[in-house]
Amino acid sequence: MLVTVPIGLWVFSFVCDLVFVFTKGPVWSTTAYVAVGGGVAGALVATVPGLVDGLFLRKTPIFRTVLLHLALNLFATLMFVMSFLSRSIGAPFPWSLALTVLGLVPLTLGGWLGGELVFVGGLGVEPRAEGHGVRPADNGQSSNVRRTA
Repeated sequence: MLVTVPIGLWVFSFVCDLVFVFTKGPVWSTTAYVAVGGGVAGALVATVPGLVDGLFLRKTPIFRTVLLHLALNLFATLMFVMSFLSRSIGAPFPWSLALTVLGLVPLTLGGWLGGELVFVGGLGVEPRAEGHGVRPADNGQSSNVRRTA
């Protein structure tokens, strides 16, 4: 799952920013800057399979959810790109922090929708073949997850 890279780096950058606020240690500001940039790069990589999966769902009931997931994550990525640029040009720290926080809100909502698409809608999940045993993830136990797609 490629999405764990940008999500993890962006949350880590926020933690680094908070530590910087309390300690004023320049290493935390630099680490947050690198984490935001790495998260942007990771988001660009994660976008490709997401778009491929999403475009094949145009005529399905979950396509509206796919579009909302796309819009929220696009907005989050834009906020983090702006945060990265503001850090690059030496803008006041509160601006960079505000952009990071503004990116975390749609990132959280978009991540939740992504989980719905995968774990409830079955997007990107290979169906189990009949008579070929069980997938390692389910250990043969029935699941309460309902499939909508």
